[in-house]
Amino acid sequence: MKKNRFTYLQQEQIRLGQEHGLSEEETALYAKQRLNYRQMEQLREALEEHIDRRDVKRMAHAWIPAERMQILREEMKLGDRETVNETLYHGVRGRTIACAVLSVSFFLYSVCRAVSRAADRDPVLSLTCDEAILSVREEFLPERYTENEEAVLPERTRIRSGGDQLMVYSITHQGHRIDRTLLVHFQDDEPPVLVLRTEETDKEGFEGCRAYIEKAWDTVSGDLRDKVKCTEPLAGLAEQEIIYTVTDRAGNEAVAFLKVVQPESRAEREYWEAAAAG
Repeated sequence: MKKNRFTYLQQEQIRLGQEHGLSEEETALYAKQRLNYRQMEQLREALEEHIDRRDVKRMAHAWIPAERMQILREEMKLGDRETVNETLYHGVRGRTIACAVLSVSFFLYSVCRAVSRAADRDPVLSLTCDEAILSVREEFLPERYTENEEAVLPERTRIRSGGDQLMVYSITHQGHRIDRTLLVHFQDDEPPVLVLRTEETDKEGFEGCRAYIEKAWDTVSGDLRDKVKCTEPLAGLAEQEIIYTVTDRAGNEAVAFLKVVQPESRAEREYWEAAAAG
């Protein structure tokens, strides 16, 4: 069976771990395709908080929700070993029993099916997963999610506006149509574009921070100029930076900076820069 590559959000968690100094061995503890990006985030932060690797490895299961992982992290930091062990033990024990029951049921079903339909078995239309998460910048490629060459695939698509889309795979056998559905979540993980009219201005001619906003645009949310937040310059400083921030509906943030200087401060800086250049 083909392996699905990591989504953009999963790749971002791997990149952050490497950027924050985690080793390859530590990154490998949470860089697993079966974990969603929120679970990977909790495991990465646990490693960055120097929680024992063995405990992180015990948490690295898809059946533990990200919210529960966060609670376990806090309990581990407080040294509440009893609660942590009880949670993980009952979770594993419960899944083991469930898998055993399911295995027996599946075996009995397989025997009955083999006896009754051995001469005329329907083709199997299987998907590699029930749900997939893609960035709005990614194109949905239906062939990645099934290995059945006879299947009628949904169209390739890219949904820039984000949201969920149900993709239908089908196959026809002896006049009967068999359908399988794949739920694709298109997530907006692209920050807005924030552009200022200039990077530097004189304090004496400062027109107010909003006067320097040239563009604030998001592919999904549209024009965000009214949503831009900015600081005002403080009195008594020769040079300072005005910070501009804007956030889209998905929580992605863009930041820009405007330097505000006194004319004499700029002249002094240019003098020393020229002197340093020789």
